[in-house]
Amino acid sequence: MIGFDVRAAARAAEHARVGASRRTLLMGFGALALSGCFLPVSRLRYRLTLYFKVNGAAREFWTDIELRYTDNTNAPLPIHDHLRCIGQAIIADFDEPVGPIVGLLGRIPIDYSAYVWPERLFLPDEKSRFSFRSPAEKVEFLKERLKTETRLPDDLAPSFVRFADLTDWLSVEEVTAESLVFISDGAIEFVAATVVYTDRPSSKGIEARLPWLKRREVSFRSLANQRLREGLSRGHFQLR
Repeated sequence: MIGFDVRAAARAAEHARVGASRRTLLMGFGALALSGCFLPVSRLRYRLTLYFKVNGAAREFWTDIELRYTDNTNAPLPIHDHLRCIGQAIIADFDEPVGPIVGLLGRIPIDYSAYVWPERLFLPDEKSRFSFRSPAEKVEFLKERLKTETRLPDDLAPSFVRFADLTDWLSVEEVTAESLVFISDGAIEFVAATVVYTDRPSSKGIEARLPWLKRREVSFRSLANQRLREGLSRGHFQLR
């Protein structure tokens, strides 16, 4: 007579059940990931330009930014992170004693306006932003509006910082339009920030000027200045 271990059989059945559940779960996530790879993506590219006057002469500096809107209508599970921004800050090179000024991808405290500059300009209220049938329709609407270069209002214009040493992120200080005039002894004046449609890919290479962007441990939390300590982040310099 062959003995039968009830507890061993129960354990084996439980292991089989758990294994099947895990395989089902992994297959579900695999299907989700695979479907996510093929969800429609609509791209909107625009140029952010900063205009200055230097001793009365016009100077301009720009960066190209790309927004990617994912149409998650047919996704098997909700995908909330449907908007991606790819871009980098502007480094405006001026002579000493001012030196390079960095135009951020948003405002201080933490605000990544690069994600939403086109929408804030041309879709000012929340209802209008959700009035489109698809991201592709919204992108076409914004693209048409951006074909005319449009000035950002003062409350949307990017914030500025500068570094005593570009290779040391903790040497940062905030620069306002007013303080820029002061530290340049009246030689440099910020005039305007504008956005306009472009078909160029997003700008790259800022790590060559700000090499600390390659480092994971970068943080501004040890700064003495509370506004920068709590309101400045890596995302102000690079989004991807």
